[in-house]
Amino acid sequence: MHYWVSPGEQAALQVIKKRFEAAGGEWIETPLANLDSMRSEVINRIAEGLPPTLMQWHAGNSIMELAELDLVADLESIAQSQHWRSILPQVVLDSVTHNGRFIVVPLNAHGENWGWYNSAIYRELNLHYPDSWDEFLAQAPIIAGAGYIPLAIGASDWQIRLLFNDILIGVGGRKAYLSLLGKIQSGDAELDSAVLLRTMQILGSLRQYAAPGADNTSWDEATRLVINGQAAVQFMGDWAKGEFLSAGKVLGQDFDCQLAPGNGSAYMIVIDAIAFAKTADPEQQTAQRLIAESLLTPEIQRDFNLAKGSIPLNRGVELDGFDKCSRRGIAALNDDDNLLLSISLIDSGRRTNVLTSSLLDFWLDTTIPPEQAAEHLAAALNEQNND
Repeated sequence: MHYWVSPGEQAALQVIKKRFEAAGGEWIETPLANLDSMRSEVINRIAEGLPPTLMQWHAGNSIMELAELDLVADLESIAQSQHWRSILPQVVLDSVTHNGRFIVVPLNAHGENWGWYNSAIYRELNLHYPDSWDEFLAQAPIIAGAGYIPLAIGASDWQIRLLFNDILIGVGGRKAYLSLLGKIQSGDAELDSAVLLRTMQILGSLRQYAAPGADNTSWDEATRLVINGQAAVQFMGDWAKGEFLSAGKVLGQDFDCQLAPGNGSAYMIVIDAIAFAKTADPEQQTAQRLIAESLLTPEIQRDFNLAKGSIPLNRGVELDGFDKCSRRGIAALNDDDNLLLSISLIDSGRRTNVLTSSLLDFWLDTTIPPEQAAEHLAAALNEQNND
C-alpha cells in the first residue's frame, strides 16, 4: 500500500517490484492518492483484521505511534543479520528504532528545502538563481513580465508549510527553524517575532506570483509547470527531481538545483521507509521478510534512489551516477552542523496541524495582513503547548 503515484515515484517503485518478483514474490499493490488517504486506509485495514503486507511510511514520530500500539512487525532479527546498524547514519537509526529495535526499513532520505529551476527561463532573462528571498522577489516581476509563472506551487497545506520552512530558514537561519521545532516539540523555545513577521511578509508577497488557479494543483503538477517551461521555479523536496528525470530532462541543461534562497547552511531531510503490519499469516510473513531483506542492499539502494531523486542510506553504495544535488545531500547526512530534521519526523500530531492549517489559511485569504498571521500563528502554537 503506497501513494507513490507520480511518474518518477512509479519508476522508483518498479525497482523494488522487479526485485521482489524475481525472488518469487507475487506483487499486488494498492496505490492511494496521498499520504492522508493511505494512512486512513492502513488503519481501516488493520482494524478490520486485514492488515496490508507492507506500507509506505515515514520514519520518525508517526511510525513510533504505530509501534506503541504494537501494530508493526519487529525487524530486529533481519537488522542484526544484515548489520543495519553499521551501514546507516545515526540520525537514521534514531528515527527507525523503537525501544532499541528496528520497526521499519528506511529507504532513502529526501532533502525538503530545494529550489528546482527551469534553466532556459533563467538564461533567457539573464538572471542567476537567487541567494536570498528579497532577490527572488525582485526577480519575480521580471519573470512574470516575460510571460512566465514565477513560482510553481499548489495550495495544499504541506506544500505551503515547506515553503514557509524555506523562508523561515532564509530569514532567520538554522536557529529560527530549530526554535520552531522546539516550540512544536515541547513549547520551551521562543520564536523571534521579527523573524516570524518577516517570514510571513515574504510568504504573503509570493502569493501573487503563483500560478492562477493553483488551489487544486498537486505537487507533481506544479513540477510539470517547470518541466514544460511554463514556470521558473518550484521550491520542493528532491522527489521533484525524479519527475524531471522521468520526463527526460538533463540536470544542468534543462533544469538545475540550488537550495532555497538563504538555505545554504541547512539541509532538511525526511526519511521514506517501508513498514510491515503485524500479522499472523505465514504467507504475509514470508513476503515481508523477502522484501525487508532486499531494501537496504546496495543494488536496490542505488537504483531506487537514482530513479526517485533521493539519496541512499546504505553508506556502502557506490556514488558513481549520483549528481551534484544528491552528493550535497549525502554530505549533509554526516554533518550535524548542516543537517535539520523535517517537522514530519519530529511531530505528526496536533501542533504540526496547527502550523499547517494556520499557514494555509493565510495563503488562501489575501485579506489577512502578515502581522495578524504572525501573531495568530505564535498564539496558536502557544495555546497548543499550554493544553
